[in-house]
Amino acid sequence: MKVGKAVMKSEWMQNRHAKNLIFLIIVSLLLALFNLVAVPSANAAEETFGKITGQVINKENGQPLLGATIAVQGTSLGAIADLDGIYRINKVPAVTYSLAVTSVGFSKVIITEVTVKENESTPVNIIMEPQVIETEGVIVEAKVEN
Repeated sequence: MKVGKAVMKSEWMQNRHAKNLIFLIIVSLLLALFNLVAVPSANAAEETFGKITGQVINKENGQPLLGATIAVQGTSLGAIADLDGIYRINKVPAVTYSLAVTSVGFSKVIITEVTVKENESTPVNIIMEPQVIETEGVIVEAKVEN
């Protein structure tokens, strides 16, 4: 019987070591993931951000322009004007940009020298001029069959 107890104790120790090893691997992976997600990189810690806000207006009638697209050139940042023509672009690195503003039926607007300051909102109101879109005539033909 002593031999049986020794074998059982040995198996128990092996299982315990395997469980401890799995536990350590899981904890290590979770810590590595936490460091990737929660700890900002050195460059991100040095970057400072602001935001760009404003309203897009139709020059012809003074009404807010719904759906205008405002893009911060040279970045992937941008916004779309809401029902009141208001837009907001958050987390813009604090430097100087150009904005490209487009809307169907309106001339494209480029606004240069938009300077974003750290922890501040930079107001940029935009007035867009309607543009007539001309197309070639369309000919509709029909045949009557008996």
